[in-house]
Amino acid sequence: MSRENRYLFGRDTFPPRTVVFVSIATVLPALIGFWGTFDLIKGIYASVYLIGVIAWYLLIQVKLRCTNCRYYNKLCPRGLGKLAPHLYRADTGAPALGGKLARWFWPFWFAGLPTLGFLLLIAFDFSWTTLVFAGVFAVTAPTYFIIERRFCCAECLNRSNCGRLEPLFHKDVKRD
Repeated sequence: MSRENRYLFGRDTFPPRTVVFVSIATVLPALIGFWGTFDLIKGIYASVYLIGVIAWYLLIQVKLRCTNCRYYNKLCPRGLGKLAPHLYRADTGAPALGGKLARWFWPFWFAGLPTLGFLLLIAFDFSWTTLVFAGVFAVTAPTYFIIERRFCCAECLNRSNCGRLEPLFHKDVKRD
């Protein structure tokens, strides 16, 4: 299929290697943020961060967005389409609310909290280890967002309903 047709129509399912690649790209910044900020408030800060990421990614996002997605019970680039039927019934979510929450969650919780934690640790309890974790996080977090746009959203059939990248794609393109 040509690149233009993939843009217009997307993919019905994604190859398993894409799911693995996107999953690693998602988990890596979260784990680096967790390990790197673990010295803050005796691990409570890092633990709350990681619990929030896991809860959002595997429970809240799946309920709000994935239950109404075209990839429900199919292999989506994140693999959550196959997880959704095991947790929730189809069409029980609130994709508009999920899209709004996602626009806040990813930049502020997923990337913002570890950045704030690294800045606090570097300013008040400097260590070279923290500086290295902060540097690696500064590379992996933006890389996640680039991978998300390239491998998930660019070829997704649900991208206009998802709310993540609406300004990047034309809404007037018919995909049905």
